[in-house]
Amino acid sequence: MKTKHKYTKSLGWQTRTGSRSKPVDGAAFRLASHPPEFSLLEHPQERHLRFHRESDDPIQEERRAAAASGESKLAHWYVESRTALTGLAVELSSRQTYPTNIGAKTEIPVQEILPRTEVVTMHSEIERQGDGVWRCAPWEQVVVDAAPHDHIVQLYQDQDFLNRAVCQFVGAGLANGAAIILFPTLTHWNAFRARLEGEGVDVTSAQERGQLTVVDANEFLPRLMRDAMPDPRAFADVIGDIFGQARAGGNYQTVRAWGELVDILWERGDVAASMNLEDLFDQLNKKIGIAMFCSYLTDNFNGDVHAHMLPRLGTNHSHLIPVEHYARLEGAVADALRETVGPDEARVVESRLLSQYRPPFNMPRSQALLLALRQFLPAIADPVLQRSRKLYTASGAA
Repeated sequence: MKTKHKYTKSLGWQTRTGSRSKPVDGAAFRLASHPPEFSLLEHPQERHLRFHRESDDPIQEERRAAAASGESKLAHWYVESRTALTGLAVELSSRQTYPTNIGAKTEIPVQEILPRTEVVTMHSEIERQGDGVWRCAPWEQVVVDAAPHDHIVQLYQDQDFLNRAVCQFVGAGLANGAAIILFPTLTHWNAFRARLEGEGVDVTSAQERGQLTVVDANEFLPRLMRDAMPDPRAFADVIGDIFGQARAGGNYQTVRAWGELVDILWERGDVAASMNLEDLFDQLNKKIGIAMFCSYLTDNFNGDVHAHMLPRLGTNHSHLIPVEHYARLEGAVADALRETVGPDEARVVESRLLSQYRPPFNMPRSQALLLALRQFLPAIADPVLQRSRKLYTASGAA
């Protein structure tokens, strides 16, 4: 029996079979009945008018019938997230904002630490691809080539990944004549030292000549705190001594620093304190120009991390290293998005989102896509993220 459709202002689209009519979700019809390049970002009123113009098109009629019978996977997905999609065109042009409830900014009298140098705007030299996403070098190149004013953040769960990243950062700095300051826990320092020495670095000589300074993070952290929060005055005093000594004598004008002070606070659940300490280090970095690197023991495939932690870290970091294997992440995210919304729609979503999204830091394209989904299409962000986790893990076991 032939299926007919009609539209009324009060009921929306109806499917009529014989003499019986039933309401059908108009949003599902709108998305399923038009090519993907129009479905997502076309203004609803324009879509409504074009729908009337195409009402006699037999191909469009078949698409509508497929949507009504539940055969369109994308139509089902759209019903679940139609609120987000309807406003996508407006949201893409809106100003990006960050959560403000994860630690207020804390000012530091950095002029008291080291002489003021020219302030460099973060990301000023980052290239952008045609779709607007920043080009991202492999993480090995990011840590080896870290320059003054860079502030790199690494997410890790594997100790070997942490060891590799930190030791490449340290080894390259020592080889290029930079002073190195580390704030590790004793356990991590023992692992770093063993790896550095295994790679031919004379750690003892570097420490004796003042090029390498190692400060126990657990013992040092209380000196920065007052009433469970970082104290700007204490930070200026004690950090000023350490960085001043590293540059004393003029032997090492370039300084690299890595630490896990902020991660210790984060793991304790002291989120506001952790972020405030990040702000203090970032303000210092912008003033005196050091290459700064920190690492967090956290899961990049955690929805809360994407919703809250990473946007906040984006306010005071230049580079994000989210995972160890960028190619695996790229494949996992691409496959997860295709499985969630369909192959044609995935191409449209990726292109449109990444052309408008303003990443808070330099990071892999696939990571930017995950964060763009979180901002603009939150209804599908978690399904894509969790599927990406499974695919990323499976690709490593293959």
